Amino acid sequence: MLVAQNLLSDTWADLDQAELRLLLQERIGRPGQYDGNPDVLHLPLAREKCRVSLTYKGAKIAAIEPGAAFDRSEWERICAEIEGPILKGPRRVGREFSFSTFRVEGWWRGTRSGVQILPCAQ
Repeated sequence: MLVAQNLLSDTWADLDQAELRLLLQERIGRPGQYDGNPDVLHLPLAREKCRVSLTYKGAKIAAIEPGAAFDRSEWERICAEIEGPILKGPRRVGREFSFSTFRVEGWWRGTRSGVQILPCAQ
């Protein structure tokens, strides 16, 4: 008898559940399939094509278990991505340029968000 192995790391406890599921679907495959138990989602499909199974308790992922088509090296890459860029990722800066037919005077900076709006340099 095969003993189930929970691949869900304790360090992932604070990850947004929807984002974790989306990441797993993107890396492992879609669409996901239920096979008799409404609390267990198999990715990308059930039975012999299953790479991992997500077991839910309510809206929270309680366990991630290897399936019949589980690939250890693929899982290690996913774990490295979660442990690195996702959990400890660098601060990201975004920029957006918008133009107006009216002249913009002055500037604005959100005290909590850090968002800053500046007029174009002439």
